[in-house]
Amino acid sequence: MVSAKRRGISRREFLSRGVKAGISFSALGMFLSSCAVTGEQQAGRGSAPISIAINQSPWLKSFQSIVDIYKEDTGNDVNLRIFPFEGLRSKLLNAASIKSEEFDLYTINEGWAAQFYDAGFVTPMQDIDPDFELDGSVIEYDSVTRWDKSLGYFSKDGPVYGIPINGNIQLLYYRRDLYDEMGLEPPETWDDVIAATKEARRKLDSNIYGYTMRGKPGGYAVLYDYLPLLRGFGGDIFANPPEDYSVTINSDEGRQAVELFLELLSYGPPEPQAIGQADQLALMQSGRTLQTHTPNGAFPLMDDEVQSSVPDKIGYTVVPRPSEGVHAPTGGIWVMGIPQHIQSSQKEAAYSFLQWLLAKENHLRYAESSGIATRQDVYESDLAEQEKFRYMRATAASSPYVTRGADYVFGSKVHEVAERRLSEIAAGLLQPKDALDTMADEIAKVVPNS
Repeated sequence: MVSAKRRGISRREFLSRGVKAGISFSALGMFLSSCAVTGEQQAGRGSAPISIAINQSPWLKSFQSIVDIYKEDTGNDVNLRIFPFEGLRSKLLNAASIKSEEFDLYTINEGWAAQFYDAGFVTPMQDIDPDFELDGSVIEYDSVTRWDKSLGYFSKDGPVYGIPINGNIQLLYYRRDLYDEMGLEPPETWDDVIAATKEARRKLDSNIYGYTMRGKPGGYAVLYDYLPLLRGFGGDIFANPPEDYSVTINSDEGRQAVELFLELLSYGPPEPQAIGQADQLALMQSGRTLQTHTPNGAFPLMDDEVQSSVPDKIGYTVVPRPSEGVHAPTGGIWVMGIPQHIQSSQKEAAYSFLQWLLAKENHLRYAESSGIATRQDVYESDLAEQEKFRYMRATAASSPYVTRGADYVFGSKVHEVAERRLSEIAAGLLQPKDALDTMADEIAKVVPNS
């Protein structure tokens, strides 16, 4: 497997159906919170119809396109039940609690995975197929696919509970045309980013912001963008979960991360506490910002000739590291899990669909329709050499470094604290040290048995 640390229609018709399907800004609020299981087997005809609960999102049309191909390839029926982001979570929790057989596959955001795995809401894949093995080319995103019940935590050696079907991870988006104009290489470190920002101030339009980061609190927004800074310096929220949940977000590394956070914000729009993801991406699309880091799933927006003022001008690279630190892009993926309580025949039909979905041939077709692949060999395929899919090279280079988000059974409570305090830091309402100490105290109180 790739370590997280380190035909029914023609091709032309498929691309017309999938690639040309637009992505609207109305979906951006639901963007983040963004197999052949063996790699060889194909779904057989005659599987029972399945129903999938899935979220409204920028990648939904790509998923709908590949589902259409599955139905034509196999003759098996799939019904997509589409819900808003938070509506989906509520719907799944209710279905699992009352053991409803309404859905045969749950689409689970990475941030919810710990809750669904730990509660036993989804079935380990080995319980359905004792010979199950996850294909070696499937990216496991810092083991977000696996869970150890005895530890109550993710484990690289645990059983697979979730199959990754959307591989959102952060990349650095930058104006490659302006970098070329300034004679600069893509940034490797945050010092490179800051140097480019200062060079742009001297040489370019003063109306272009040097860097844009989110400061507007959400369910999991500011913290999501902050984590690669914190982890890049070697810090984290906790010392060493699941063994040690001592809060360390206010360590020396945490203070370095906050200083960098404030410096990057200073190069962006005024009142950063009001900047959300839609603003962040709109500024990139309009040519008003030199660079930002955000998930790879936004790549189609950048070249959209209707919505973007800078088509073909955006480059992608690994989220930078501190000069004495490490790359630490955050994942934000979606997995599919098979409900524990449904009938065996339905589990097998759902499993058959997952086998088909990420087989390399089918996953390439998914990626061709702008789906966010979860196989490393797709990111390293000839498809990645096409200009349209240039984000793939950066994604392939990023996958060895990807880290899970703030993913804990009690994660939503951590998010609530961190979102509020980081936004207050962005707004200048709290001094960084005081804010970090307050945040650490508040997080410690939401850790079970603390």
